[in-house]
Amino acid sequence: MEMNEMTSQHERPNIVLVLWHDLGDWLGCYGYQPTPSPHADALSRQGVRLTNYFSACPICCPSRAAILTGLLPHANGVNGQINRGWGLDRHISPLAQILRDEGYTTYLVGFSHACQDPTWEGFDNLQGGPDPEQPAKARAIFERHSQQTSDDSPFFLTLTTQAVHRPFGGDHNPGLVDQVSLPPYLPDLPAVREDVACLHHYIAQADDQLGQILTALDETGLTQETLFIFTTDHGAAFGRAKATLYDPGLKISFLARWPGVISPHSQIDALLSNVDFTPTILDLVGISPPQAETTFHGQSFAALLRHEPYHQHRAIYAEHTYGVMYYPARAIRTERYKYIVNFRPNQPLILEPHIITRCGEQMVNQYYSSPLPGEELYDLQEDPHEFYNLANNLHYGQVRRDLRSQLFTYFRQSKDPLLDGPVPDPSGDHTPARTFERLWRRTDDGLYEIDLPPIWQNLPGQTATEKML
Repeated sequence: MEMNEMTSQHERPNIVLVLWHDLGDWLGCYGYQPTPSPHADALSRQGVRLTNYFSACPICCPSRAAILTGLLPHANGVNGQINRGWGLDRHISPLAQILRDEGYTTYLVGFSHACQDPTWEGFDNLQGGPDPEQPAKARAIFERHSQQTSDDSPFFLTLTTQAVHRPFGGDHNPGLVDQVSLPPYLPDLPAVREDVACLHHYIAQADDQLGQILTALDETGLTQETLFIFTTDHGAAFGRAKATLYDPGLKISFLARWPGVISPHSQIDALLSNVDFTPTILDLVGISPPQAETTFHGQSFAALLRHEPYHQHRAIYAEHTYGVMYYPARAIRTERYKYIVNFRPNQPLILEPHIITRCGEQMVNQYYSSPLPGEELYDLQEDPHEFYNLANNLHYGQVRRDLRSQLFTYFRQSKDPLLDGPVPDPSGDHTPARTFERLWRRTDDGLYEIDLPPIWQNLPGQTATEKML
């Protein structure tokens, strides 16, 4: 049977989107061992795994807004966290809204994190509650739809979990501490190994819930008619990862299964961005975007899933504006190179406060205190971990000039307000812009030392930023 014939038989499938926090690609199927993710690994074998899939922003709300609009954060209205006043531009139709208008029944189990008003976002059925309740809630939705006739509307279910978001608890398997696989960008220290072992523990918990959701879909007989997608928002919350524009902050997992349409045991190595997500979903289910969304920053990669010809991105773009602090930066990534502009240079890397409290100020001062330059250029073929900045290397001068021109041309054409000057905080509170000065103390040698206020310590149930601000 030809692929387009199979697609025609599966028009308007149910869609299940499982969206984890802060995972990056820390799964067994992406090579992290001994990461306990058997259900995610099985899902990768049943469908497709993307190996070069990147986030448009390395923090939560802007990335999720990019996923669900097909637009970079500076264009969709979410330049920072929604609890600080950022929100989706009401002239934009998010994915759930488009699907609802096309007849889908829409569900959100968990939280949106891309919009203060999930109902406006397009979700008619909202269910909160802790993560462990999600499999039962998903099963109830599946059972309801399994009893419907073929003429009834399909559903779009989004499940969001916070299990792997900091602050991690202290739970972990002590026997794994010496066995965990540390990526080269993390210092091999006992506190870091224990921290990674804790991440593994919470990945295992979330993966067990993923397995329960997949089992419920099978047992209600909906697997064959459901496009099931697993992904995350950005990289894991470690130094040189989350909140930075290095690959560990941007590279994310994407697994998808749609029996009869997506071939099992598939792997796609093309350079892709999560702004491609919404255009791809609409393309797969045969829905044309509303007029306002015809100029997505992303492009559909549905052709890749169907094994059809595809015009690959020459480059993808990423950005960071507001997070724990005001850190305006923009990046362009090709298959070979990464170029970053730091619009507020001479400050150290952004770190989640819980990294500091768990691993210690001494580790932070030793490994993460060097001030950032205005420009960074990395040859990813020779230096995949982005350790050696080539921005001032004359041999790479033309590469730097070309990428710089592409970056500024792209962001100017997409009307990035940062190119016109500092981006104001919509809440009117400029504390995030001052957080840098409150957190770091410059030393006589031009480096920085972390100066952790006591209020950032012992923060059960509340993020450090929320408590400090």
